[in-house]
Amino acid sequence: MTLQNLLFPTDFTPYSKNAIAYGIHLANTLKVKSILVVHVYAANSNVTNQPIINSALPEILQEKQNELERIKLDIKSKVNEEINVLTLLVEGKLIPIIHELIKSQKIDLTITGISTKTKLEQNFIGSNTINIMRKTTCPILAVPHKAKWVDNPVTTVAIDISHNTALIPFENTKSIIEQLQVGKLFLLNIDDDDDHNAHIQNPNIDRINFQFKDHNSKLDVITHPNKLQAIEKFCHQKSVTLLILFERKYGILETIFHTSLTRQLAFKVHTPILVLEETTIK
Repeated sequence: MTLQNLLFPTDFTPYSKNAIAYGIHLANTLKVKSILVVHVYAANSNVTNQPIINSALPEILQEKQNELERIKLDIKSKVNEEINVLTLLVEGKLIPIIHELIKSQKIDLTITGISTKTKLEQNFIGSNTINIMRKTTCPILAVPHKAKWVDNPVTTVAIDISHNTALIPFENTKSIIEQLQVGKLFLLNIDDDDDHNAHIQNPNIDRINFQFKDHNSKLDVITHPNKLQAIEKFCHQKSVTLLILFERKYGILETIFHTSLTRQLAFKVHTPILVLEETTIK
């Protein structure tokens, strides 16, 4: 998997602008071919969800187009000149349009922001980000509002050894790790079962260690009754700047984004989360 075409959804808020700033550095690291910045609007509402008087709509759309142009110029001034930067202003529903763009534009990575403002905003923003993650095989990078790009990111790959590791997209994961020019790499399994012998005897551990042998990384198996707290603590202790999760069948993402504690992890921990879809295995 080569990350060549990036998608930046934006609603012009600070959290999405920060995600774009993060994505600019990432684009240069990846040496991508294109960046598409998209703003999706509903015809009957503006960014504050207030009704729009029909006569005011053209003016509002022009303001949105102007803002997209400013973002485009800013990106072009900061990325390699070979990168093609495009913008798109489109009416409709955010999630279906994002999914269609991922398919039609052959998007390899979508970068979206996460806010830490009011609980209402967190729920709305979080649900949009999560829906994108769940309904596409395209990798999604969720960037917390204060996160900044760090060269050679310290990266943790969270793996559940209790599930079928044959479903883990090892080759895609290793390819992305190399493209991101990851510095130190940690492999992490959090288990709420305190049976130490079961951990030692689990054949998945050797299988995972073999897959990442070229990265000098071995799986850390940590016993903790709360996986979310354990991941948060591990990332803090190891100064992790990128967390990689596998979506859907492992249960980690499902757990993280459906508890109040996960919202704390997503909205308060300054660690970007890269979500890979296990069903992309060829």
